[in-house]
Amino acid sequence: MEMIEMSNFDGQIRIERMQMRIVPIKMGVPRPGDVACVYCDPSLAAEKLGWKCQYGLEEMCADLWNWQTKNPNGFN
Repeated sequence: MEMIEMSNFDGQIRIERMQMRIVPIKMGVPRPGDVACVYCDPSLAAEKLGWKCQYGLEEMCADLWNWQTKNPNGFN
């Protein structure tokens, strides 16, 4: 499985492309407990559970945005 490095900004860029507008962000200092970076390797899930990723970042961002626009208050 090929490892691909992505950042939060990569996700934001894709969401901006879907909306065709700039999404304002506010940068700040890390909160207590925030981690510097996170790695994801689904190969153990594939090996033990037979689960494999079906979607790429573009599809995941589209699904996220679709859900958020239909549920602006989240689960409330």
